[in-house]
Amino acid sequence: MQLENQRNQLIGYGICHLAIIPMRAQPTSKSEQVSQLMFGETFQVIKESQDQKFVFVVTDFDQYEGWIEKSRWWRATVTCYNQALADAQYMVIEDHTLLKGTTYKQTIFLGSVLPLYNQGKLVWDGQSMVFSHKVHQVSKPLGQKFILEIGFRFLGTPYLWGGKTIVGIDCSGLTQQVFKLAGYKLPRDAYEQAEIGANQLGVAETTSGDLAFFARGGRIIHVGIVVSFDHIESLDRELANTLQGKLEGLMAKDIDTKPNLTQPYSWIIHAYDCVRVDVLDNTGIYNLDEHQYTHSNHSFKRIINKNKLDLIK
Repeated sequence: MQLENQRNQLIGYGICHLAIIPMRAQPTSKSEQVSQLMFGETFQVIKESQDQKFVFVVTDFDQYEGWIEKSRWWRATVTCYNQALADAQYMVIEDHTLLKGTTYKQTIFLGSVLPLYNQGKLVWDGQSMVFSHKVHQVSKPLGQKFILEIGFRFLGTPYLWGGKTIVGIDCSGLTQQVFKLAGYKLPRDAYEQAEIGANQLGVAETTSGDLAFFARGGRIIHVGIVVSFDHIESLDRELANTLQGKLEGLMAKDIDTKPNLTQPYSWIIHAYDCVRVDVLDNTGIYNLDEHQYTHSNHSFKRIINKNKLDLIK
């Protein structure tokens, strides 16, 4: 109730004008990064820190809350903010690309929004930026093939707590960004993502593009995207051969813990040390490099083409 009252007394609006702005748990640069604003994201500014160096913001895309440095707040007029909020249909589809501003060029990343984009330009409150690259527009939700292709684009991206981009990402940031590019609006955190979609009973019932959730002590702590070996082969044959070789070599070794291949199993794209592919069986995620289970299964959800999901307009 207190936060709701604060929202009713917001002090301004913003659009992320930088490639990334860290969102922190507390109003200090030493506080943990809980998420990030990416270029083009709109947000509401709720309050200012006591030292006036940070502002507390709520994102419009997923209602995520956190503190950003006040110096990084690009103040949008109400008119520009409302226009940007209503016109966020274009996104960056390249891994990274250049945007030319009035003073500097900057690199923005896959999944960044391009509000008020028109014929190679973005104009915010009279300030013009040039974006002369391919844009991605989602007029309807896309399916399994697109989701897997985008997921594979993130392979090798280093793990970063609170990260959302191809230069550093966490587990729920990965799933949110992949599905955003496909036209689906997922919450930011894994435990919230687990509340949507259609339940699947186990690994045997899953298909490529489903979300798999993992828990510790009953609490959801991890999420990834299910992918079949056939789809891995079609997307990256070299990777498929490498994974198959690792798995066969592992099963031939005399070690205590091996994945259970006597029952149906699959594979999973997830952010761990980096975005990677590992074995998914009825126990959980088996890490082919560490030779151990790193996560225990909690639930499986089918997201694709579920009408009850919010779709990006």
